[in-house]
Amino acid sequence: MASSPISFVDPETQKCPFSRYAEVRRKSPVYIDPITGFYVLTTYDAVRKATVDVANLSSRAGQIAIREGSTVADQVRHIYQEQGWMPVHSLVNNDPPDHGRFRAFVERAFLPNRMKTILPKIEATVDRLIDGFIASGKVEFMTEFALQLPLLIFGEEFGIPEADQANFRRWSNVLLAQMDPILTPERELELTREVCALQQYLMTRIAHYRANPGPVLLSDLVQASDEGKMNTAELLSVIQMLVPAGHETTANSLGSGMRRLAESPSLQEALRSHTGAVDTFVEEVLRLDAPVQGLFRVVRKAITVDDVTIPAGATVVLSWGAANRDPAKFPDPDAVNLERKNSAQHLSFGLGAHFCVGNQLARAELRIAFTRLVERLRHIQLQPGDAAVTYRAHFFAYGPASLNIEFIAG
Repeated sequence: MASSPISFVDPETQKCPFSRYAEVRRKSPVYIDPITGFYVLTTYDAVRKATVDVANLSSRAGQIAIREGSTVADQVRHIYQEQGWMPVHSLVNNDPPDHGRFRAFVERAFLPNRMKTILPKIEATVDRLIDGFIASGKVEFMTEFALQLPLLIFGEEFGIPEADQANFRRWSNVLLAQMDPILTPERELELTREVCALQQYLMTRIAHYRANPGPVLLSDLVQASDEGKMNTAELLSVIQMLVPAGHETTANSLGSGMRRLAESPSLQEALRSHTGAVDTFVEEVLRLDAPVQGLFRVVRKAITVDDVTIPAGATVVLSWGAANRDPAKFPDPDAVNLERKNSAQHLSFGLGAHFCVGNQLARAELRIAFTRLVERLRHIQLQPGDAAVTYRAHFFAYGPASLNIEFIAG
């Protein structure tokens, strides 16, 4: 019996797509998904070139937030008009030079002087979270650590009270869900209403920082808006892009890395024993388990990739998750290799104009977290049972949904 064609909207494939990437890469570096019709790029060279090709490939792909081409577009627009603000192209879903206008505002949060003030906060937050579960000898790591750390840091730097941050986790999931290319009309309308609720909350925080400026990113963005550099819809769209980017990706990498540690006592010991091993481990986790598996582009005019012609108007998927495991770039690509010299050349943070503005913060959180976890926890392992680790299905976001580990306090 012939096997079914591979589609990356299949939930089971999404939970662990890597063998499927390898399979389609062997057949062609450009794979046409049979359900969506998207052109999926799977080799390192093809993905890298396409990521920086802003002349032929536009980030205004219409799949993120704006949902161009939706069958319920008129209803979505009406909901935004009545209950919120219609999202506009801003950061991830925008092209140079207009993209640079928005990026410049966000970059203020990651200047070297501000990063220096964040590092002690990360260290203190990591230890506080470990203190909360270390006595029990076990933990559901995603809920009690991985999702908490970046959310607490992002919330403080962004200017969101800790009491409100639980809602931000829910809204982050909503914004990620909007990226699903095969949403039902009912689900799309439901998500639109949730985004409007987020927008209304954000307007209360905008009003707060308009009246009480402070040393946080949201205050900087409000100031830029008040100076006429952004209108309200643009301001909200920038913030909406930052909500999942500010913590979801780091949480996924924390979970992926901890699973790898729990399954390898020798890896735990290597991180404890060898100077610099944590830095390489962080890059290997980002490479192997890209927390965002890729992004969309739309073809401006027909292009040819490895003898495959992709027509104008087609949607291309830059599959960073596949590129990061291309054996032509990374020998023995499915293994953690702390001696690998090119680990940091992964594409998990993108490249070029859209290179992740918060990559240094994410790396710092991962480095500090894994350092303290292996220092304070010994004999880390998965709890017994088949449900020790589970994965959620998502078109792009990748990481454990739950991760149950046990350990001995060090």
